[in-house]
Amino acid sequence: MKKKISLIIVGSALLALGAYMAQVSQFGSDPLSYLWVGMAIRFNITMGQANLISAFIMLIIAYLYDKSFLHVGTILSPLVITVVFDLMGLTQFVPKTTISRIVVFLSGLIIYAYGLALYLKQDYGKSPYDGLITSGMGMFKKSYGTIKTCLDAGLYITSILLGAPIVIGPFIFVLLSGMLIQWFLLSKLVV
Repeated sequence: MKKKISLIIVGSALLALGAYMAQVSQFGSDPLSYLWVGMAIRFNITMGQANLISAFIMLIIAYLYDKSFLHVGTILSPLVITVVFDLMGLTQFVPKTTISRIVVFLSGLIIYAYGLALYLKQDYGKSPYDGLITSGMGMFKKSYGTIKTCLDAGLYITSILLGAPIVIGPFIFVLLSGMLIQWFLLSKLVV
């Protein structure tokens, strides 16, 4: 149990680091993290605070439909992500050249995917977003991919409506992160 909790913390921290790196590359990160950008702009809060608010809302929606996904990781992961994301924001790191921005973005994508795979491999509760996806699958009788794609698109549009700039990163995350996460889950790199 202690090992699983430790790996949830490490995986969540890596996920946050990867999302932060993608964000500071100025290409944008995964659609959920990009929602935090829009919320931070609109409501003048930190991205970590936006994570907690969105996680709480998703948790309530998913909980009302299906309580089975709740466990330690459901609460622990958003808390770790908030702390890491806000601490990384204190560094004020911004890559200057286009090449360095691309390297930081792609590195962030890989770190994000590895962190998420490590977190998921522990099977110790779903994140509020994954719980929302699972609930959506039950409500609408659609596949994981269909529900996630629809939610991701909705999050990206909502981000823009909240004031986030239009960027390409969330599209790249949608196209590549699932394959990377799956590859990490099947590899021996994730314990």
